[in-house]
Amino acid sequence: MVLREQEITLRKYLLGDLPEKEQESLELWLMSEEEAYDLLSAAEDDLIDQSIAGNLDRHELERFNNHFLTAPARKRKLWFSQGFQNFVAEHLNNTTQEVPTPFTFWGLFRRQPVFAYAAAALLVLVMGGGLWGGLQYQDLQRRLSATEAQFAVDREAFIRQLNERKAFADRMQSELGELEQIVANVKSAPAPDAVVAVILTAGLTRASTELPIVKLSSKAQVVELSLPLLDGGYDSYRAVLFDESGIEIWTRDGLPAKTTGEDKTVAFVVPIDRLTAGDYVVRLSGHSGLNPPEDITTYPFRATR
Repeated sequence: MVLREQEITLRKYLLGDLPEKEQESLELWLMSEEEAYDLLSAAEDDLIDQSIAGNLDRHELERFNNHFLTAPARKRKLWFSQGFQNFVAEHLNNTTQEVPTPFTFWGLFRRQPVFAYAAAALLVLVMGGGLWGGLQYQDLQRRLSATEAQFAVDREAFIRQLNERKAFADRMQSELGELEQIVANVKSAPAPDAVVAVILTAGLTRASTELPIVKLSSKAQVVELSLPLLDGGYDSYRAVLFDESGIEIWTRDGLPAKTTGEDKTVAFVVPIDRLTAGDYVVRLSGHSGLNPPEDITTYPFRATR
């Protein structure tokens, strides 16, 4: 940009009169050029000086008040400039001492010490503002680094959850295929004892004398576990089989409730080769709509040879 074009463009940008495409291009330039911030700051100072001097036209004054001054930092600049100019004007009006000819800038400081004090105060404010700006920049850098680190952690957690769900889906698909093959074999098997059917009881403990027994037969291929429902108000159910060590060995999702008279049950089929002699427990949970599954109860049993 030519210098005069830069000044005009920056002035329009500060007053909010720049078209959107030109504004995007200017903001890209402001972020990429080292001297751009200084030019923008100088343009802000020019607008503030012209507003105090009353040199803005009606449109510019309206945009100055309603757009430019929406930034708190610019308001502070305006207040400081107004206060400083009022202070200088008041002192000049109250003093009877004339500035001798020839007038020099540094001579003003020597003959009017109050201007030296004011300039020193201004210098301290400028330095303080620079220090504050530096601290703000460091704080923004720390926040950006913390955000990037958190994003990396969240991304890794998301990828890990995605991989876990994919592994679970693959395992479920494999188990479903295995179960379908077993059921197909059972349907074609002539032996009537290929299926071991057992009705479990909810809420028992392993020490109970009434613990249901599943007899593992060499001719059986699957075990059908019937789970009487205490709460049949869910859309579907999930049954998970654990061994006595608490290790999950079989899972079925999306199980429907079957109604027999006034009773509702969930049928849970497990391949016979997944069971050995020992204690087991089935944990049942219910699922409705988009809500997460809710634990309902457990059904313990004992497998024997």
